[in-house]
This record gives sequence, structure tokens and C-alpha cells, in this order.
Amino acid sequence: MRRITAAVLFSMILLTMSACGSSSGQPATSKAAAGSTPAPAQTTQAPAQQQEKDMFTKFEEALTAAGVKYEKVTMGAELVGAEQGIKYKIDNGAIEIYRFDTSKEAYKTAEKTQSLKLEGFGAFQATVKNGAAMIIKDLDEKQYKDIFNSTIK
Repeated sequence: MRRITAAVLFSMILLTMSACGSSSGQPATSKAAAGSTPAPAQTTQAPAQQQEKDMFTKFEEALTAAGVKYEKVTMGAELVGAEQGIKYKIDNGAIEIYRFDTSKEAYKTAEKTQSLKLEGFGAFQATVKNGAAMIIKDLDEKQYKDIFNSTIK
């Protein structure tokens, strides 16, 4: 009986881990360093839309230009009502950036309260503007808010 229970639990863990991976076929994490050149993003957008860089690319370029080394992790954005989320692990802290549909109630509430609500965990202070939100954990807030404000327009 213990073997069956262990096998079922192991299978559930494997399924959960595979479901949390990146849907783009790319690994869920990647490392970037100052001076490195990011690979071009593959999108299915119209040519005119491809020319405009997305907010994550702009933020990453600004981090790299500031000499910040980071590890990039895809987040479960739907847990805070967002469409896409990326965590940037920097030293002993992290920055989470989320992209929202501005017509959704989750964004309107986040913008009004300047916080993101995670069911069962409460609200987390955030900087929310122009369809994006940023949470800073254990880092110099001014430096990263300046980068966020300069790239999220």
C-alpha cells in the first residue's frame, strides 16, 4: 500500500512540475549578465507590433545597462489576475513584474490600491501603472523603481 501511495504522489509531483514550465518551449529559467546580448524573441504578432519591444524586454535591457546581473523565472501571473509575470532574482532579493489587461477588475483594483492580491496570502505592496505592476523584495527600491518607471510607459 505504501508503494502505491508513493507512486501516486511521485506522479502528481511530476505532473505539477511539468505543468509549471514555460509554454514557449524555452526553459522556465535563464541567466543573463551585464554585457550579454539577449536572443531575439519569437512572436506571432503582426510585423508592426514586433518592432515595438515588450515591457519585459525593455526592463531587462535597462537592468543590463545598469550592470545588474539577474536570473529570470516565469511566474504564475494568473494567481494575481495578470496575463504574464516574470521574477528577476538579483543577489539576495527579487523583482517581480506583471503585465495586466487594463480592462480587467484585477488591474483596476491593483492600480487603485497599489498592491497585488494573492488569494490566501493577502495583498503585497506594488508599484502599478500603465498595465504593469512591480513588487520589490529585499532590494534598493529607488534604483529599481527608477528603472521600472523609465521602461513602463
